[in-house]
Amino acid sequence: MRNLSVARLSAGTQTINHLPSLLVSTPDTISEQQWKTNTGHCIQGCSRLRTIDETTMLLQTLVGTLRLLAKRWLNLTSELKVLDATL
Repeated sequence: MRNLSVARLSAGTQTINHLPSLLVSTPDTISEQQWKTNTGHCIQGCSRLRTIDETTMLLQTLVGTLRLLAKRWLNLTSELKVLDATL
């Protein structure tokens, strides 16, 4: 069980580490809006990102990836809470 917990924490850490590197690649309007000193606020903001039809494929991909990474972190966090309660 401990190994499972460590693996999930590691996956969450990797997800958090990817977000800033992707935010640097986004246009200033998105990165300034989503870049928060509080990780939880950054995750919440990125999980609510949406693209509009008029954007480029690159921007759609960046926004989609940010949203997916944020949702992954949220899912991992909730799974860890369940696992911690079980342990």
